[in-house]
Amino acid sequence: MSYSSDSFLKSIGSDKSIRLFDNDANLTFTLKPTFITNVTSDSNLLKVTLKSGKLITLDFINFDDTLLAQSKLQQQISTLLQTNDYVDNSTQGVVGYVTAPFSYSTFLRPITESDRNIKIMDVDLIVKYTIEPFHITNTNVTSNLLNINLKSNKIITLEFSTSNESKLALIRLREQIDILISKVPLSITKDVQNYIKNIVATDSLVGPIGATGFNGSSGSSGSSGTSGSSGTSGSSGTSGSDGSSGTSGSSGTSGSSGTSGSSGTSGSSGTSGSDGSSGTSGSSGASGSSGSSGTSGLDGSSGTSGLDGSSGTSGSDGSSGTSGLDGSSGTSGSDGSSGTSGLDGSSGTSGSSGTSGSDGSSFVLPYKVFTALLKQSGGDSSSIVYVGPSYGSLLKIGVTYQIVDGSGDFTNIGAPNNYPGTKFIATGEVPADRGDDNTALLYNSGAPVATILENTLGNIYFLYESAGYYTIHTNHPDSIFTFGKTWNYISPDATALAYPEESGYKQIIWTNSNTLEIKCVNMGDLSSADGKLDNTSIEIRVYN
Repeated sequence: MSYSSDSFLKSIGSDKSIRLFDNDANLTFTLKPTFITNVTSDSNLLKVTLKSGKLITLDFINFDDTLLAQSKLQQQISTLLQTNDYVDNSTQGVVGYVTAPFSYSTFLRPITESDRNIKIMDVDLIVKYTIEPFHITNTNVTSNLLNINLKSNKIITLEFSTSNESKLALIRLREQIDILISKVPLSITKDVQNYIKNIVATDSLVGPIGATGFNGSSGSSGSSGTSGSSGTSGSSGTSGSDGSSGTSGSSGTSGSSGTSGSSGTSGSSGTSGSDGSSGTSGSSGASGSSGSSGTSGLDGSSGTSGLDGSSGTSGSDGSSGTSGLDGSSGTSGSDGSSGTSGLDGSSGTSGSSGTSGSDGSSFVLPYKVFTALLKQSGGDSSSIVYVGPSYGSLLKIGVTYQIVDGSGDFTNIGAPNNYPGTKFIATGEVPADRGDDNTALLYNSGAPVATILENTLGNIYFLYESAGYYTIHTNHPDSIFTFGKTWNYISPDATALAYPEESGYKQIIWTNSNTLEIKCVNMGDLSSADGKLDNTSIEIRVYN
């Protein structure tokens, strides 16, 4: 591994120790300044001699960079010795460097394809513990101690040099646990088998209920029919031989009254006039013997009722026939028979009711989506930011952070939980709880910064892998980038459209159900390059 004078030393923390980082931002050594006896440079090698006689050698790019690193390290040793009191740990019979039994950089043996267990090694690279990942129930940090709880109620405690080193070790341990439990285990315990059967038997998800549709509007009522006008009454027969009475006019739909028959001549009674169709009364007969009384005109029939909407109005009564003139004296004419009543108009039919509107179905998108604008600049550069009460640091919105210490609460600004190792994109600047002064976050300034426009996929974050190569991940417990249902889009920038030979080429690639890749290259020689994302649109859809 190699080192650089620009990044191999980090700022002095509360643990009063010197922390050395390689060019991949990995913590390689944590040293108390009182344990260092000499710092020398030899060509491109920086050599740190400890009281124990152990020699730590750091490889730099050239002799000048080694001299600069030597000066920075000696200055930090001097600052720590002048500002802090240290307890002498060299009282165990042998004068030398008393180190913790475990180191962050070496306590885990790298896993191979066939490995199913976690192997934990001490600083002498001797395997001290072999643990099945399915037997681990909990992991936590107390000061500089990493505790591993097992199903058997046994607790394995690993001691590191500092509290920060134990927290970083916890992150590495969780990552190795996640990798191993994702593999098919060699054997499945009865409890696991019963748990899986219970999940399969009870796992059913109910979709959301659609919104209720609008009711259809009511049909309009039918208009009222008009009533027929009544016919007029027939006129009376004349006196004498009374002329026969005109018959009453038959009722029309508004029939007009028939005229009354004319009066008979004097002497014998005139015959009754035939029924007029609801005409006016007949005129009086001439004087003579009384004619028989004319029969009364028939009543006009009632007009038919209009069709119902609201009910039709009643037909108006037929006007009475005018009285016949008096006939001359004679016998009274017989009474004319009464006209028949007009027929009732038929009732109008009711207007048909309007049909109800069909229920409106809820509109649900057939996919979940993540849409954002991305910016990226600079290269690989990891840093730790302390956000405890004494520091008060503000987070940068859109930057991907990794929780190092879980004493704070970041769920109000994008984190799905507060476990060490959890990564998230910050959606705000101030956490709900800053925790204690050891609360710290890790971030890489070279990773893409996202302005999130829409997100229904859940927790998404970005990592810097190498120049022009970045990855997209999620903390979701399931594999959400489903093969055959995941659609990706990344836009070309304005420069690429107008001057493609001066810009580059960008693409987003599906790698597996947990990972997507973004690759950026120069157009001319197709070499990978940073700085190609500048308000670049990206959209990820996962269809149902």
